Amino acid sequence: MMKNSKLIWIDIGTHFGQEYKSIFSNQTYFAWKLFRRFIGSKVFSKGKFLKISELAELFKNRKALRKNKNIFYFTFIEANPKIIAMKVYSEANDVFCLALGQNKIKKFSVGKLYHVDRNETSQGNSIYKTKTNVNINNFTTCVIQNPFLFATEYKGYLDELFSNYKIILRLNCEGSEDDIIYALKNCFQEKLKYVFGSLKDVKTVKGDKAFQKMMSFIQEKELSYVDFSSSVETCPKAFKKINQIIN
Repeated sequence: MMKNSKLIWIDIGTHFGQEYKSIFSNQTYFAWKLFRRFIGSKVFSKGKFLKISELAELFKNRKALRKNKNIFYFTFIEANPKIIAMKVYSEANDVFCLALGQNKIKKFSVGKLYHVDRNETSQGNSIYKTKTNVNINNFTTCVIQNPFLFATEYKGYLDELFSNYKIILRLNCEGSEDDIIYALKNCFQEKLKYVFGSLKDVKTVKGDKAFQKMMSFIQEKELSYVDFSSSVETCPKAFKKINQIIN
């Protein structure tokens, strides 16, 4: 158990807080999420549902994580100001309305969060106009921050709050994942060992070379990566891993 220590959950691209809520929401929410996945799998043949053994372990790990919620310190970072008014953001310890990405920015800039299919709150909205499914004529104005400068400032803040802490990074930010991983690992060093989320958009936005560079960095720095998205199918491994971290 992480005695006298905090586990800082830095969630970048929080959106509707689906991953956080999959663990810390009420039972009704999670049951409904599982039911929808079951119907999608069995009735509409879309994706797979969990095995009985996976379900049992899933609920066991979820219960343990909820019991130890006091260990966590939650940081939500979301670029879209139209989303952060949602109730789930009131449950975070720290909330930042900005986009992290583009390391070439000296400090920060005012930029554009491009919409997917004219949907201003889509999970796929991105600061990169090269993302294939965005409409560059539809966007929300946002602040874009250099991720290393943010990490440096935030580390100083956390160092004042806690004498002992670890970082888990949960991210899905439509193409900025590589820059963020480089920045936070180089800044937090050994405090960051675990990355959760979805990394595939790096390949979509920046190409295979950038994706392979990121994966090589993850391997070189001995970072543990676990897929963790809004999909129920990713929950068993993610819940288990987070539970292992706190024990």
